[in-house]
Amino acid sequence: MELLKIEHIKKSFDGLKVVDDLSFTLEKGKITSLIGPNGAGKTTLFNILSGLCKADSGDIYFNSNSIFNKSPYYIANLGIGRTFQNIKLFPQISVWDNVLLASQNHSGEHFIKTLLPTKQVHEDEKNAEEKAMECLEFVGLFNKKEYFAENLSYGQKKLLGLAITLATGADLLLLDEPTAGVYPETRKKILELLGQLRDQGKTILFIEHDMKIVMDISDIVIVMNYGKKIVEGSPENVKNNQDVKDAYLGRGNGSS
Repeated sequence: MELLKIEHIKKSFDGLKVVDDLSFTLEKGKITSLIGPNGAGKTTLFNILSGLCKADSGDIYFNSNSIFNKSPYYIANLGIGRTFQNIKLFPQISVWDNVLLASQNHSGEHFIKTLLPTKQVHEDEKNAEEKAMECLEFVGLFNKKEYFAENLSYGQKKLLGLAITLATGADLLLLDEPTAGVYPETRKKILELLGQLRDQGKTILFIEHDMKIVMDISDIVIVMNYGKKIVEGSPENVKNNQDVKDAYLGRGNGSS
């Protein structure tokens, strides 16, 4: 079942084509990795998909709804969540509050309703707390819930970023290098979590530079170079493709 459809997306900065007539689809419940050398356009595409950057032309459909150049708030409310390579947290509040703030559709967020608390407000708060607990338990951080986010290790911050994204209730997860810079034990844990999320029906698009990870966990691999899609297919087919070897693998596994 098709969840996301990207059609002929183009984006230039000062005349330089960063995303060049890019099209592909994501199937529900699959893990798709997006790879390519530095400057291939991967992060720009993520910024377009999450509403942080306006494309020049094309269209994007999520669950048959056009999200082309819509606001980040609109896109997030439809069910697209994102993590960042440079982890974005509220460092001086607790792990618990970081996740709680990510929950959507709080009746208590409306000023009038905070003055006149209703059963719905209390129900929403209870649901948000249950969701936060579930997400923290899933990533293994519930025992750290009272810690300030700034006091977590780098790997734990990565896990918290994932928990925050899950707390939004997103069906599509855009993960920007979720395992970069973490210890092997944490990397293994993150990959196990991604596999579990796929088994739960979540759809994942992630940017990754480690080719072993890409080959081990991906259902589909999309390779970009100079803003264009040069190959799309199974990990094995992509690994053996000469264009990929020329554009990406030949430059070493450190490219992103």
